[in-house]
Amino acid sequence: MRKLLFSVILICAIVPCFATNGMARPFINKDTTLYTGSNDSSFLIIAFTGGFTGKGEVKPEIGDYAGTTGKIVNKVRRFSYHKDIDFHGLVIGSGLTQRKSIKNAIHYIETHADTNTVIYAYGYSWGGDFAVELAEKLHKKHQSIELLFTVDATDGPFQNLTVQTKIPDNVRTNYNYYQTMNLGSSSASNFVLKSRKGLNVGSLNLPGSNGKPNKARNKEKTAVVNCNMTKRDGTYHTNIDEKVQEKIEGEIIKNISWRLKNHALSSRK
Repeated sequence: MRKLLFSVILICAIVPCFATNGMARPFINKDTTLYTGSNDSSFLIIAFTGGFTGKGEVKPEIGDYAGTTGKIVNKVRRFSYHKDIDFHGLVIGSGLTQRKSIKNAIHYIETHADTNTVIYAYGYSWGGDFAVELAEKLHKKHQSIELLFTVDATDGPFQNLTVQTKIPDNVRTNYNYYQTMNLGSSSASNFVLKSRKGLNVGSLNLPGSNGKPNKARNKEKTAVVNCNMTKRDGTYHTNIDEKVQEKIEGEIIKNISWRLKNHALSSRK
C-alpha cells in the first residue's frame, strides 16, 4: 500500500522473497504428471516488472523491458498452447504509484476471467508489492489467487517502509523469495544510465534493495513459504529473479497440470 509520498524520484526496484514460515504449509502437487489433454478450464497470470518507469502500462512479454518477468509468462503461455489449455497472461510495467498498474490488471481480469478461472500473480522488486496490492483488491471482489509469487519486493531507498508483507486470505499459497544484502548497484540502474530508456529488471539502488519475510493474515487459509536466498550462489537483488525463474515456471505449470487432471478425474465420477 504505497502512499503518495513519491515527490522524490530516487526509487529502487523490488526484491522477491523466500524463507520458510514454519507455521504455514505450502500447496504441494503430489502428482506432477503433466496434463496432455484439452479442458474448458482457464488460467490467467498477471505479472508486474521491477522498476518504476513502466507507467503501469502493458508490456510485450518478449522484450528487453519485460525481462525475466516476461520470460515466465511466455514459458507458461507456450506450455499451455502446446497442451491446448486456455491461458491468458499479462505483463505490466510497474509505475511510480500503483494506481494505473492495478487498474490495468483488474481490467484484464474482468475481461478475460470468469468464476472458474484460476488466477496467478507475480511481482519482482517494485512490482512485488504491486502483486500483493492486486491480491488485496481481488479480495474485496471475492476473487481468489491460487499462487502468488513475490520476488524481493521492495521500495528501494524507503527501505520497505511502504511494502505490504501481510498476505490476504484470498491467496491460497504465497511463494516469497528474498535476500537481505541491501548493497551494490542494480542492473536496472546500470540499464538506465547506459540506455536512458527504461527499467527492465529492477530499480535504482539507493541505498540498496532487499526483501523481507511475508506473513499470512489467516494461516488457516493461506500458506506462506518464505525462502531466504541471501548468500546463495551469488544471489543479489539484481539477479534474484533469474535465480528463481525456473522454480516459478515449474510451480505454475505443475499447478495447472494438477488442477486439470483432478478436474478430469472428478468429471468421470
